[in-house]
Amino acid sequence: MKQRVSDSATRGHEQRDAEADVLRALCTGECGAADRKAALARLADYDWQESEHRVVYNALARCSAKTGAAVRAELPAVATRMGFPDVEWNRYWGEETQQERGVESLNREIENLLKTRGAQEE
Repeated sequence: MKQRVSDSATRGHEQRDAEADVLRALCTGECGAADRKAALARLADYDWQESEHRVVYNALARCSAKTGAAVRAELPAVATRMGFPDVEWNRYWGEETQQERGVESLNREIENLLKTRGAQEE
Protein backbone atom coordinates (compact mmCIF):
# COMPACT_ATOMS: atom_id res chain seq x y z
CA MET A 1 0.00 0.00 0.00
CA LYS A 2 2.82 2.43 0.84
CA GLN A 3 4.39 1.84 -2.57
CA ARG A 4 1.11 2.60 -4.31
CA VAL A 5 0.74 5.92 -2.46
CA SER A 6 4.35 6.82 -3.20
CA ASP A 7 3.94 5.97 -6.90
CA SER A 8 0.79 8.06 -7.05
CA ALA A 9 2.48 11.02 -5.37
CA THR A 10 5.44 10.74 -7.75
CA ARG A 11 3.14 10.65 -10.79
CA GLY A 12 1.25 13.67 -9.44
CA HIS A 13 4.50 15.60 -9.00
CA GLU A 14 5.66 14.62 -12.49
CA GLN A 15 2.29 15.70 -13.88
CA ARG A 16 2.54 19.12 -12.24
CA ASP A 17 6.09 19.50 -13.58
CA ALA A 18 4.91 18.58 -17.06
CA GLU A 19 2.08 21.12 -16.81
CA ALA A 20 4.55 23.82 -15.77
CA ASP A 21 6.85 22.93 -18.70
CA VAL A 22 3.99 23.29 -21.20
CA LEU A 23 2.83 26.57 -19.68
CA ARG A 24 6.41 27.87 -19.61
CA ALA A 25 6.75 27.07 -23.31
CA LEU A 26 3.52 28.94 -24.06
CA CYS A 27 4.49 31.93 -21.90
CA THR A 28 8.00 32.32 -23.27
CA GLY A 29 6.90 32.55 -26.86
CA GLU A 30 8.58 29.39 -28.14
CA CYS A 31 5.92 29.26 -30.82
CA GLY A 32 4.08 31.82 -32.89
CA ALA A 33 0.60 33.13 -32.20
CA ALA A 34 -1.13 30.56 -34.42
CA ASP A 35 0.73 27.66 -32.82
CA ARG A 36 0.02 29.03 -29.34
CA LYS A 37 -3.68 29.28 -30.21
CA ALA A 38 -3.68 25.67 -31.49
CA ALA A 39 -1.88 24.46 -28.36
CA LEU A 40 -4.37 26.25 -26.12
CA ALA A 41 -7.25 24.67 -28.05
CA ARG A 42 -5.75 21.20 -27.52
CA LEU A 43 -5.63 21.91 -23.78
CA ALA A 44 -9.14 23.40 -23.54
CA ASP A 45 -10.62 20.39 -21.72
CA TYR A 46 -7.53 19.56 -19.70
CA ASP A 47 -8.03 19.31 -15.92
CA TRP A 48 -5.07 21.21 -14.44
CA GLN A 49 -3.54 19.74 -11.27
CA GLU A 50 -2.59 23.10 -9.77
CA SER A 51 -4.98 26.01 -9.51
CA GLU A 52 -2.21 28.44 -10.51
CA HIS A 53 -1.65 26.42 -13.68
CA ARG A 54 -5.36 26.78 -14.48
CA VAL A 55 -5.09 30.56 -13.96
CA VAL A 56 -2.02 30.80 -16.22
CA TYR A 57 -3.76 28.75 -18.93
CA ASN A 58 -6.88 30.92 -18.75
CA ALA A 59 -4.78 34.10 -18.87
CA LEU A 60 -2.95 32.76 -21.93
CA ALA A 61 -6.29 31.97 -23.58
CA ARG A 62 -7.45 35.56 -22.99
CA CYS A 63 -4.17 37.18 -24.01
CA SER A 64 -4.33 39.08 -27.29
CA ALA A 65 -0.58 39.64 -27.68
CA LYS A 66 1.19 37.98 -30.61
CA THR A 67 4.91 37.91 -29.73
CA GLY A 68 6.62 36.27 -26.77
CA ALA A 69 7.70 39.56 -25.22
CA ALA A 70 4.24 41.05 -25.63
CA VAL A 71 2.63 37.93 -24.14
CA ARG A 72 4.91 38.14 -21.09
CA ALA A 73 4.09 41.82 -20.71
CA GLU A 74 0.33 41.26 -20.96
CA LEU A 75 -0.17 38.10 -18.88
CA PRO A 76 0.14 39.63 -15.39
CA ALA A 77 -2.46 42.27 -16.22
CA VAL A 78 -4.81 39.67 -17.70
CA ALA A 79 -4.52 37.47 -14.60
CA THR A 80 -5.05 40.47 -12.33
CA ARG A 81 -8.24 41.42 -14.21
CA MET A 82 -9.36 37.80 -13.73
CA GLY A 83 -8.92 38.29 -9.97
CA PHE A 84 -5.54 36.57 -9.58
CA PRO A 85 -2.83 39.19 -9.00
CA ASP A 86 -0.46 36.88 -7.09
CA VAL A 87 0.71 34.48 -9.81
CA GLU A 88 4.44 33.71 -9.53
CA TRP A 89 5.19 34.68 -13.13
CA ASN A 90 8.94 34.07 -12.83
CA ARG A 91 8.13 30.35 -12.72
CA TYR A 92 6.69 30.62 -16.22
CA TRP A 93 9.16 32.87 -17.98
CA GLY A 94 11.76 30.10 -18.09
CA GLU A 95 15.40 30.10 -18.97
CA GLU A 96 16.62 31.72 -22.17
CA THR A 97 17.95 28.33 -23.33
CA GLN A 98 14.49 26.79 -23.05
CA GLN A 99 13.12 29.23 -25.59
CA GLU A 100 14.95 27.49 -28.43
CA ARG A 101 12.92 24.27 -28.28
CA GLY A 102 10.28 25.28 -30.79
CA VAL A 103 6.78 24.18 -31.64
CA GLU A 104 7.66 20.51 -32.26
CA SER A 105 8.92 20.19 -28.72
CA LEU A 106 5.84 21.98 -27.39
CA ASN A 107 3.55 19.59 -29.28
CA ARG A 108 5.41 16.57 -27.86
CA GLU A 109 5.13 17.99 -24.35
CA ILE A 110 1.39 18.58 -24.77
CA GLU A 111 0.91 15.07 -26.16
CA ASN A 112 2.80 13.57 -23.22
CA LEU A 113 0.85 15.71 -20.78
CA LEU A 114 -2.48 14.58 -22.21
CA LYS A 115 -1.39 10.92 -22.27
CA THR A 116 -0.10 11.04 -18.71
CA ARG A 117 -3.28 12.69 -17.48
CA GLY A 118 -5.40 10.09 -19.24
CA ALA A 119 -3.38 7.25 -17.71
CA GLN A 120 -3.89 8.68 -14.23
CA GLU A 121 -7.64 8.75 -14.68
CA GLU A 122 -7.83 5.06 -15.61
